[in-house]
Formats: sequence, C-alpha cells, structure tokens
Amino acid sequence: MASALNRRQLTGLDDTHLVTLPDGHRLQDEVAQAFSALQGDAAQAGFELAIASSFRPFSRQLAIWNGKVSGARPVHDDEGRAVAMAQLSAEEQLHAVLRFSAIPGTSRHHWGTDLDVFDAAAVPPGYQLQLSPQEVAPGGLFDPLHCWLDARMAGELPPLKLERARFITEVDPGEPGPEGSDRVRFTAATNPGAPPGPIDKVASGGELSRFLLALKVCLAERSSDLTLIFDEIDRGVGGATADAVGRRLRALGDAAQVLVVTHAPQVAARGAHHWRVGKDVREGVTRTDVLPLSQAERTEEIARMLAGDVITPEARGAARALLES
Repeated sequence: MASALNRRQLTGLDDTHLVTLPDGHRLQDEVAQAFSALQGDAAQAGFELAIASSFRPFSRQLAIWNGKVSGARPVHDDEGRAVAMAQLSAEEQLHAVLRFSAIPGTSRHHWGTDLDVFDAAAVPPGYQLQLSPQEVAPGGLFDPLHCWLDARMAGELPPLKLERARFITEVDPGEPGPEGSDRVRFTAATNPGAPPGPIDKVASGGELSRFLLALKVCLAERSSDLTLIFDEIDRGVGGATADAVGRRLRALGDAAQVLVVTHAPQVAARGAHHWRVGKDVREGVTRTDVLPLSQAERTEEIARMLAGDVITPEARGAARALLES
C-alpha cells in the first residue's frame, strides 16, 4: 500500500507498481482485486459499479491544476456552482482550487490505492458526473448505491452479536487536505433508541473490534489470494461474544488466509492450526519463540487459557468441548 511506495511512486512520477483494469484504469493489484469482487456483488444487487477516477500521474494532475488556475477549466464551490475566479484574490483562488483538487505531487490519486466509484446505470444521458456529496445524499443519484454499501456492512453485524447496532457512512463537504475535500465519517448507534455518533466515541473497545472485523469481511468477500492478520481483534469481548468472533474468523478463513493473535480460548479453538508464542530471557537477551502445537498440546494450551497456571480436569474438558464444537 501507500506506506511501502518510493518517493517517485508517491508523487505520481512512476507507475510501475500498478496493474491495468479492462476499462483502462490503473490500481495497485490488491486494490484491483478488492474492487473486482465488490463490482461483482454490486452487479448481483442491480448496480453497475464503475470507476470515475483512479490513478492519476503527476503530469495529469499538473494539467488539471494549471487549467483551473488559468480559468481554462471550471472551478466549483460546495453547491456545485461555478466560481467567478476573476473576482477573487490570488489567495482566494488558491483556496477555491484546493477545495476539490490537490497540488500536483500530493494527490491521493498518485498512489493507486484510492478510487472514486459510481453507479453507471443511474446516470441519465448527458449528465456530467460531479463526485459531490449531494450525489450520495438522500434523494441523490447514487443514494441507493450508498445505502447498499452500508447495508452490506450492517449484514455482517448480527453474527458478531451486534444485531441491534446501526452503521452509517456520512459524507459531507470538508476542508481540502491530503486526504481530499470530502469529510467521510463512520457513525454508529450501538443501543436501540440512541442517536448515531462518531464510531470511535460511542463504541466500546470490544464493539470497535467487531465493527473492524465486519468491515474487513466486507472487503475480503470474493477476493482471492488474500492474507489477513488480526492482532487481538477480540479484545474487550468474552464468553458468547468471543465465540461469535471466533466463528466469524473461521468462516472468513474459508476464503482467505487468516492469521489471528489472540488471548481468547474461544477464538483460538476455531483455528485450523495453533502456534504458541512465548518470550523468555536467555543470557540477558529477550527471545521470542513460536511453536506449533500438536492436538494434545493444543488441548492443554486452551485449557491453560481457560484456567490459568493450574490446569484442572474441568478445564481440559472445557477445552476439548471447544475444539470439538
């Protein structure tokens, strides 16, 4: 992803890290696979998911920037109205262009990880695509697609013991910056009757973990050759909820390679393979060992996770029950 790119790739001067899609758009390979899977699911739901913009080289971003600054290309405000650039000061012109266009070399579209999508089947003849918040607002052209994407996320919540939760994506105009000019927020309501709020404010640590897992499942469905790594995705949950998380991770493992770091026996018992990670100090040096466990060793380890240092016959019985369920 973008963090692994070199300076030329980050600034749009090198596109060797990209693959070309049938429609000519270019993306990083993992992003292209995820989009293809999402496109297939959208088609089954009656949407014609298409890419409006993806990778953009430095030269293209420079042409867009110069065109807007010179007046050769229109500049719009938040309501989609043309801005009278000649009436603005140089500083005001700069802010007007930055509202929807990044400075060449700083655009997210240089990376090959970001793309703008729309429902091509919903576009009437002669319509000029705006990629504006109004298009995905209630009643907008792409409101049904927006709602479908939220519904996919919502469908993953009941298996994770979040059947009463609501997940909502909000898109509003925001200040221009490195991540674009739209303000996108994930909001949630985790209790019946409660209004939705920012997900990081209203959800507990355990709920956040499960929302993240649901989002990962949506992104991974129908993609191939994926490896997903979850580090304590089950934190803050236990009992039946931890068991639900374990079952969902196991189901996800049918479509992708899933590696899970966990302290929950209910989750560890769902894995196809089990390794124990331990640390000790030898000759003044801290070392980490990763050891594969046999079936008998796995039963003992899960019993230890259930009971602690003193493993009782009851703990071993509970461990066997978890492994056999």
